[in-house]
Amino acid sequence: MIRVNMADNQVKLKRLSSVDALRGFDMFWISGGDALFIALFSVGNMPFLHNLAVQFEHPAWGGFRFYDLIFPLFLFIMGIAMPLSITRRIERGDSRNGHSLLS
Repeated sequence: MIRVNMADNQVKLKRLSSVDALRGFDMFWISGGDALFIALFSVGNMPFLHNLAVQFEHPAWGGFRFYDLIFPLFLFIMGIAMPLSITRRIERGDSRNGHSLLS
């Protein structure tokens, strides 16, 4: 959370836009963005597009692909967002005992 001092001594809290952007990117893939890209890649008969489409399928174990990194990315985002959120609530004056993670 970034604090910005205003002219009248008020404090305005700004969201961390990089975390929001990364969260939006990840939620796009979680909500089915892969289907859109697989459809786009299958329209053309180009080997390069086929190789990209393969990245959106879960392979039998022999390594991992891009699609296998989506859920770990979500967990990483949550790990970043939770401390920011909890700190903001404490600074706002909420009780430390009111949050289940801090009890």
